[in-house]
Amino acid sequence: TTVAAAGVCTAAVTYTTPTVTDNCQVSVSNRSGPTSGSAFSRGATTVLFYAEDAAHLSATCQFVVTVSDTQAPVVTCPANIAANTGSSGCTASVTYSTPTVVDNCEANSLTPVRTAGLASGASFPVGATTVTYTAT
Repeated sequence: TTVAAAGVCTAAVTYTTPTVTDNCQVSVSNRSGPTSGSAFSRGATTVLFYAEDAAHLSATCQFVVTVSDTQAPVVTCPANIAANTGSSGCTASVTYSTPTVVDNCEANSLTPVRTAGLASGASFPVGATTVTYTAT
């Protein structure tokens, strides 16, 4: 298991080509998966090597490279808002921008979801009201 590099969703992974022994000359080739030193994407990737000798006898070797994303998304919230009540004196209509979310692996697919508090444009009561958004 390897951790993705900061700010990206991949990790450069170096591995040793499998060792093959045979009584005849053997050729070894990578049949699937990135080559050693390449960038591996987040998740599990199987690397498969194929060996064949001069008599056309063959064997395979495979291993899994797992790249983990340990970087949390970054959420940018609007600043705190102070609003005056209208003529009713009990509530104020408050409009705010939806927070933005940036993540190294999810590009534009993370959408912030309001999990607590009132929606933008709602009538907020006198006092402090916390609005919470999450993105996972």
